[in-house]
Amino acid sequence: MAREIKIGQSRVNLRLEDEAWRINPNLASPALLEALLHVTGSAPESARSLAGSISEWVGSAPVTRPRNVLLAEYRAAGLDHGPPAEPLESLSELGRVRGMTPDILAAIAPSHALWATLTER
Repeated sequence: MAREIKIGQSRVNLRLEDEAWRINPNLASPALLEALLHVTGSAPESARSLAGSISEWVGSAPVTRPRNVLLAEYRAAGLDHGPPAEPLESLSELGRVRGMTPDILAAIAPSHALWATLTER
């Protein structure tokens, strides 16, 4: 439900939405990503591979592979970039992950959300 509030001379429409059911790919385990990919239509092996690629992209893969190996895989796939091993800044960035297609991205997009997390550095 939307609420209108007044701030000074301005009126602002405010609406809160519960996104607790959504998956944050920056924090999700490869198993959770694999399950999501599988239930949205990816074959089991493709889902496993793509979940691993997403985890490598965001830097949460349980096993870190050498950067030169990852870059070689991206080059072999015809891509001129590799995974940054850093959290996503936007969900559209998932489109740059090796193995991601527009159809897969469209299928999983409604289940994803990004939100800020505070970390100590």
